[in-house]
Amino acid sequence: MSTYRFPEPWATAEIPGPRKAAIIPRPESLVAILRRANRRLLVAGSKALDRIEGVDTVELIRLLHSTKLFTIVASRNTAYRLEEVGIPTVASISVYELGDRLRDSSWTGFDGVGGYDLVGFIGFPYITLWLVLSGLKHFAPKISTISLDPYYHPHAYWSLPNVKGSEWYSFIKKVADSFGVM
Repeated sequence: MSTYRFPEPWATAEIPGPRKAAIIPRPESLVAILRRANRRLLVAGSKALDRIEGVDTVELIRLLHSTKLFTIVASRNTAYRLEEVGIPTVASISVYELGDRLRDSSWTGFDGVGGYDLVGFIGFPYITLWLVLSGLKHFAPKISTISLDPYYHPHAYWSLPNVKGSEWYSFIKKVADSFGVM
């Protein structure tokens, strides 16, 4: 995966502050992060219905779902499409509403068992995710966030670097393969 020494966010007029996302340089690093987490949530946004960088994002979500690690939630249209292709979602929710729930330390998650310690985001308009991750970074510091889009997001706890679509697909596929997904 091609990485840059100093990745640049796409929203260049915004200043993310002194704490920026750590780059996930290799699939093995993401595998280790996922194994350490107890409760993982994968959030799919409206752009998951599009081809991002030439890659079918729904296929990437299918690969991540096949690891059996994530509880999946999505925006309304995306949830409908995911259900159509056999990927179950536990909720259809606005990312802004979800961000508000995640920052609430008394919220017990969608299943009532407890909060999530790791939240991955995929398929969002860049500026939308920028705002949500900024809110979580400042108001939900116990939750680790991962941007799984092919763009560097400085407000996430971890982020993929700016990569081409083929590298992005290969990265996620290697992560899924590490968990024995066929």
